[in-house]
Amino acid sequence: MTQRALGDVVSAGQDMISRVERGDLQPSESLKAALAHALGFKLEFFDRPLTDEYRLAECSFRHLQSTPRRDLDRAMALGTLFQEVVIGVRELVELPANNLPSLPFDSEDAAERAANEARLHWGLGLRAPIVNMMRVAENAGVLVARLPGASRKVDAFSRPGSPPVVVLTSTKDSPVRERHDVAHELGHLTGHQGRETGDLRTERQANRFASAFLLPADGFAAEFRMLGGLDWPNLFELKRRWKVAGPTMLSRAEQLGLIDPVNARRLYKQHSWKGWNRVEPFDVPAEEPELLTEALRIAEQDTGHDLRMIAAELGWLPPAAGDVVGLPLKALAPRVAANVKRIEDYR
Repeated sequence: MTQRALGDVVSAGQDMISRVERGDLQPSESLKAALAHALGFKLEFFDRPLTDEYRLAECSFRHLQSTPRRDLDRAMALGTLFQEVVIGVRELVELPANNLPSLPFDSEDAAERAANEARLHWGLGLRAPIVNMMRVAENAGVLVARLPGASRKVDAFSRPGSPPVVVLTSTKDSPVRERHDVAHELGHLTGHQGRETGDLRTERQANRFASAFLLPADGFAAEFRMLGGLDWPNLFELKRRWKVAGPTMLSRAEQLGLIDPVNARRLYKQHSWKGWNRVEPFDVPAEEPELLTEALRIAEQDTGHDLRMIAAELGWLPPAAGDVVGLPLKALAPRVAANVKRIEDYR
């Protein structure tokens, strides 16, 4: 919601809303109550200190310089609210430990090696496709979140922390793109720890990590060489198995010297002529983040504490929690004494 739109809702001018937001004006009690209601929070929410605030310097955003600051600020605000929910859940359920290896890289070749090391670290080998990319990340202790309220101009981003988080801001229109987004952000989290990202160099490195992670040289090259012919029907059969977009497979094949520039250009052109850059055929089944949903299920089962109750303790009105975390709110359940459980106990 823009300042002007919020001002219209609470019968205040945009300048007044701006001054309140900057801290230059103390709102009256009536305005404060109206703002809280319009934004989906209780009054006490604004008196609570933030426990773990998202900050721009610690997040890996793509196209950092060209993305409007208001979109970045909104994404960080939503991330901060999401983190408040995570903290509430973590008091009830022990989340998986952080199992991200430290694999610093500062070149695309080094990113390729880091992707192989990450695969081996997580027991994935160097020949088989990734069955479920979100599950790989969450098994490594990375919480994958889909925040529907963030601007699509931001794309995916990640943040190290407790736990580390990968945020998806797009819809589920393209599962292969989301798989690549998660792998890309794992590249930042494992290879760019403590470094500023968002420039062309670090983005290319993270893209190389993602391509190598999803299409490891040994396994992908062996299957690419077995294609019956360099045409899209055969490439789409390969897509079904590796769950990677056609142009990404072509780019990877060029990197590995599996296809010459003439044939690659011919196939790229056919892909564009068919309009497949917008919607590519034979997409793969969508993958869903599971960790937070499972943690909430366990918390409700063992403690009677559900998302609605966590939201109430944070000072949120019910719709806000569903909007932030993208999960439905259930009816209130009776609360019993908290009994912390580890998610691994249920697997």
